[in-house]
This record gives sequence, C-alpha cells and structure tokens, in this order.
Amino acid sequence: MNWIEQIVVLLSSNVVIFFIGLYAKIRKNRKQPIIKRLTLNSFFVPENILDTHKTNITISGIGPSEQVFHYRNLYLVTLDLENIGNIDFEKFEFSFTARNYTKIIKQEDETLGSDHTVNSNKKVSFENPVENIRIALEPFNRQDVYKIKFYITNEEQEITSGDLEIDTKIPIKFVNVGEPLTFKTYIKQPLTIVALMTSMFTIGYFISSIQNMYFMEEMNERLDYFNKELKLQSDTLKNIIDDVELRTDEVKTK
Repeated sequence: MNWIEQIVVLLSSNVVIFFIGLYAKIRKNRKQPIIKRLTLNSFFVPENILDTHKTNITISGIGPSEQVFHYRNLYLVTLDLENIGNIDFEKFEFSFTARNYTKIIKQEDETLGSDHTVNSNKKVSFENPVENIRIALEPFNRQDVYKIKFYITNEEQEITSGDLEIDTKIPIKFVNVGEPLTFKTYIKQPLTIVALMTSMFTIGYFISSIQNMYFMEEMNERLDYFNKELKLQSDTLKNIIDDVELRTDEVKTK
C-alpha cells in the first residue's frame, strides 16, 4: 500500500467515525418520545325526566362529617404515560389541565412499586376540586408505564377530550396511541440527517475520485514507461535491421 492509499484509508476512517459520532449526538439530544394514552369515559350523564327535570348523581358519606355532593355529570379520565425514549428521567413533571369550567374531584395513582412514586402539588378531593394539577413521576425510566385516573365533572356542559390538556416544560414529544413512530418522531432533525447522508455520499464520491485519479495517473505513468521501452526496442530492432541490410549489401558488392 503506497502513501496515497494510506492517506485515503485514513481519511475515510476519520470521516466515518465523525459521522457516527455526530449521529449518536443528534439521537441523544433529540426530543424524547413519550407515549400518551388519554381515554375519557362517561361515568354518569344526565337524562331528562318529563322534559322538566334532569337526573343527577349523588355521592354521600364523604369525610368525617359524611358530606353529600351532587353532580350533573361525572367522567373518568385514564392517563397512561410510557417512556419509549433512550433516556431515564430522575423526575418527570407535567401538568393536567381541565378547561371550560371542568373540575377535577378525585385522583387515583397506580405506581410501579415502592421505588416509583407519583407526587401532586395539590390534594384533590370532593371537598377541594381543582382545574389544574401538576404531577411528578419519580423516576420515569425507559420502558416505565404510569397509570393515573382522574374523576372530573362540569356543571355547565358535557365534557369532551378537547377540554383536557397534558403539558410539560421538559423537551419531549408526546406520541398519541395510533400515531406511527416515524423516523421524524425519533430523530426530529430529518433535514440534518438528509444533509449528513448527502455529505457522506459526496465525500465517498470524492475519495473514490481521488483513488481513480491516482490510479489513472499511475496507469498513465506505466503506459508512458511502456511506450518508451517499446520505442527503445523498436529503435534497437531498426538499427539491427539496418546493420544487417548494410552487411548484405557489402557481401553482394564483393
């Protein structure tokens, strides 16, 4: 292997290592995908009676004083969060907001075990309904799945999924169930990846061109050397033929 081939091999290796490292950095720094399953089921909805009255639901025996609460409707919201990214979160905070006068009246958590906890910034109860609650999952490791249930109600109107919002300040991407996990979902820099692939192809083509260029130069040098040798042999053979013809003429003269 000559020095030109060694330089080309070294350059190729460094280029491959550079782009592998760059791809790994982009993948690590991308927005992490978190699967979000949010289901809304009606627990109780009002019905008209004789066009003059509507049914409602009564919940009694709440607290030491056995309070009684009446609700026009009642819904059960089930939220599942699954970490399908490649990063473990020591603490994952997000907010659950009920809009349009919707109230959260009860929260139930299903933890993964004693080493996983769900902490809320507000104590939700029938006596203390809220519209917004901030929740922290500790920890939220890869492949972890948390399930949280909320009981919600609205005295003004029926509730739809549009009245509910999940948000976080952490740079992640919520992926809804049924949404395909595309290349864009995971990488988040598709144009950058295309540019990298184009650059790698261009550099590969450039390296190949260098190899071909030096190969052609080497072949041309060898062809020039061969032509020179061939010319030299041809001149030598011509001189021999001329010498033989001269001697033949001398013999004929005698």
